[in-house]
Amino acid sequence: METTASAEPSFGGTELASVEVVGAGGPGVGVRVDVERRVLLIEGDRPGSTALADDVRSMAGMDDGGHQHIEYFPGHHYLAAGSLAMVVNSPHGGMPAR
Repeated sequence: METTASAEPSFGGTELASVEVVGAGGPGVGVRVDVERRVLLIEGDRPGSTALADDVRSMAGMDDGGHQHIEYFPGHHYLAAGSLAMVVNSPHGGMPAR
């Protein structure tokens, strides 16, 4: 399954033109930037892709701001070794008042 969506932010100093999610064998999911095409590429198995999507969806659903660090460490439950680290910001910005 491949999905493409437009993106305005930058990633690792590269202004992105799009995000591509591509199904592939696992284990896990990897995140990388195709600098030449200016694409954030998310590639991996369904369980890893679903877990990443759940994390991003939960951040987008927070109505009081904040951010989440998503980065690989040995034994990470869905990220593959070599995956780039990223910070997902809430669309409501800032830190939550909780």
